[in-house]
Amino acid sequence: MNRRLAVMTAALALAGIVAPGYGAGAAFATSKAKAPAPKPSCLMLTDPSGDAKIAGQGSNYPVDDIVSADLATGKKTIVGVLRLASGDTASGIPTGATYRLEWAQTQKGAGGVTSTFYAAFFFYVYATGGVSGGYGTSTNPAVAPSDSTPVTRATMDANGVVTWVLDRTDAAVAKGAKFAQLSAESTIAANYRVSGGSGHSSSEAIDDAVGHASYTDLQRSCVRAS
Repeated sequence: MNRRLAVMTAALALAGIVAPGYGAGAAFATSKAKAPAPKPSCLMLTDPSGDAKIAGQGSNYPVDDIVSADLATGKKTIVGVLRLASGDTASGIPTGATYRLEWAQTQKGAGGVTSTFYAAFFFYVYATGGVSGGYGTSTNPAVAPSDSTPVTRATMDANGVVTWVLDRTDAAVAKGAKFAQLSAESTIAANYRVSGGSGHSSSEAIDDAVGHASYTDLQRSCVRAS
């Protein structure tokens, strides 16, 4: 090779601009494609409409007719959403109604031990007017959670969307918790409020549904949690 050409080739190689065949490192450089963002969790539970009937017979009660449900967590709260076919309470049982949204919650404690408990939101529509919410847990899978903690941020809108918002500390949500076995139920109830207090009792379910999806703490969701 010509001495002058050899010197120029060496200089170009050092500068990193030599043509393919001389600069192998540059020739094989590739850029990594970004992984697609995971899809948000939505519709963890769904149920056909038109099946909110007493013992499966007679007319459908739209305000008791479960359509879908979701759970979501944020840095401060856990949110439950139960969607009904209607928000018109006049289309339901005149004595009132009780709605329940239940799930299994698995998480690691401070000592690193994994445990599972069962939790539920409750929503009461009173025949005497007004609504209220509650929350409760159970450590026994054979025993359903019972209402033990008031949920002051519990509402039903005109479209039949019931929403519970509870501080995650009050729901004992640990970082990385997993939520599964979501189920929902609407029941015939005798809920009342009087000057001396309030009461509620439920009998048979008028509609129920079971979901098969799971949710992981802080996962993106179609439900907004703060």
